[in-house]
Amino acid sequence: MVDGIEERTRDVATVVRIDIQTADGGRVAERYGLVFTPAFVIFDRQGHLVERLGRVDETTADRLRALAATP
Repeated sequence: MVDGIEERTRDVATVVRIDIQTADGGRVAERYGLVFTPAFVIFDRQGHLVERLGRVDETTADRLRALAATP
């Protein structure tokens, strides 16, 4: 599912995969309150947190595209 989201949003988003089982990944998960995987943390172009998507399904790519279209 994540591969499909990455492919469908390639023109509007950069997908970064983080292994939360590693020390660095665990710190990222803790910082952004990630409990389940896969999960998405969305940032705007200025690096501000916009949204966390904890449930990944067929609508996730559409949500990412909509967020990318928001000025």
